[in-house]
Amino acid sequence: MATSALPVQDIEPVGAGSLGVHPVVGTSPLDERLFDEYLPNSRGVKPCYEIIDGVIYMMASPKFWHQRVFSEMFFQLKQQLASHGCEVMQAPFDVYLFWEEGDKKNYVEPDLFITCDQEQIKRLRASEQDYYHGAPKFIVEILSPGHESHDLVLKAQLYYRAGVTEYWAVDPLGRTIHIFTLPEDGVEYRIKILEAQDTIPLASFPGCAVDFNAIFQDEQKE
Repeated sequence: MATSALPVQDIEPVGAGSLGVHPVVGTSPLDERLFDEYLPNSRGVKPCYEIIDGVIYMMASPKFWHQRVFSEMFFQLKQQLASHGCEVMQAPFDVYLFWEEGDKKNYVEPDLFITCDQEQIKRLRASEQDYYHGAPKFIVEILSPGHESHDLVLKAQLYYRAGVTEYWAVDPLGRTIHIFTLPEDGVEYRIKILEAQDTIPLASFPGCAVDFNAIFQDEQKE
């Protein structure tokens, strides 16, 4: 997979210049001791954070609409994929995107992701201490106010580099979805922005879709 940055000229992220999730070590690479001593000892009780290119980003607590969309999407996808041997995983769950390249210091906490990799599923079911290794085929991030550019730019670039086939960035307040899909040539993400209404299919999982009318139905009745 090419390592060049994702072209982002077609994206107009809200709040550019303010990631909303804040680096706690500036932009310098992490001290080796942080990985070798502090982070392993804080597993299980650590606050929610991600490490991207050597920078720790603390994650803010989610709000109502984030959790509403999160839970509804998980429920719909879980129902549709239950008979296909796939797993719909939900945050917090560490994903080491570049594990196969020996990079164990870059990991993210996607809101949702789908895996049908039976070897990974078997390994995860057998261990309470392990994490996902590699790039899932499909990832969802749900935007929160002030966090938009973290997901629309920084993580979109990261997922492109990792070879994530399909990435949805859902904006519950703006009622929009940025859909990033990686074509077979892998040159760059194709990006489209849709309104979060009606039923939207997953390109990477034919026959699977998300009904956004069902997610926002209570608001539509008001």
